[in-house]
Amino acid sequence: MDVFFRWSHPDLLEPRLLQCCWMWQVLNVLDLDPAGHAAPDRGHVSELCLPGLAQPLLLSSARFDQDEPTTFRIADCRSEAMLFGLLQAGEQGEDPLDPVQWSFWLVPSPQLHPDRRSIGLQALLRARGEGLALEQLPAAIAPWATTVSA
Repeated sequence: MDVFFRWSHPDLLEPRLLQCCWMWQVLNVLDLDPAGHAAPDRGHVSELCLPGLAQPLLLSSARFDQDEPTTFRIADCRSEAMLFGLLQAGEQGEDPLDPVQWSFWLVPSPQLHPDRRSIGLQALLRARGEGLALEQLPAAIAPWATTVSA
């Protein structure tokens, strides 16, 4: 299936496909059935409804680019928290299907300025540290949702 996906969608770095790749990984690590969640219809910010959350978790992805500042979009929608995902190239280049190339930050919404529409990587690093690996997400998200397995 991986070969078909790469053949039919050669540019996995296109914003919508990048968002799909990382949302798929988040759903899988949280043991959530991807069939029960709509694929992102546009890039950068998606909603993920988790059991036990009154409001959806917002997901925002970005790629690290040495030539330009890396920024994450923040949606207008109110949520309890935002999960930011950063793709950083590995030894073989960028592969959004490689979970090792992603870092994650879970930020409670009250810690984000309500008028802010984006946050830079450097500001996120200063405020929240180096980020989490994919396998650390279930434990980080568990306090926010009642049935997320670790």
